[in-house]
Amino acid sequence: MSRAAVALAVVIAALVSLACSSGGGGADGSPQGDGVARTASSGEIDVKAAWLWGDGFLEDDLAAYPRGEFLFLELKLDAHSGDLASIDLAGSARLYTGGGQLRPAAWVAREDGSHHRAGVLVFPRPDVPGAVTLSLELGDGAVELAWDGLPEG
Repeated sequence: MSRAAVALAVVIAALVSLACSSGGGGADGSPQGDGVARTASSGEIDVKAAWLWGDGFLEDDLAAYPRGEFLFLELKLDAHSGDLASIDLAGSARLYTGGGQLRPAAWVAREDGSHHRAGVLVFPRPDVPGAVTLSLELGDGAVELAWDGLPEG
């Protein structure tokens, strides 16, 4: 086998591996895309955040927010102890961009238990591209999750 054929086979294998390991759909609550999910912990609370983008993730409760004008950030919180229901997620979340600080336009809950919460933070889409950081106050602690840029579309 030539070097070019071996290199092509390695690239194809890597792409197949990425496709199989990335999040799938969004409609079932799973994050979409590769490299968009971030995780962090504060005390007894674990946080996972992932951008929702692409086709098919908008449900009826998110349809009021046009994709070109808003960003959709899926959050999943798990607590080993304590009460997550006491956290005002829309009130405690901030998205920092090159253009400043954004507050969420909405929190659309999918699960609102005391030990498990999941849903989507809806933010206005910033005019300035570039790196973004989500800051989330969690009662006695906080987490920050950073991305190099925003999802397209």
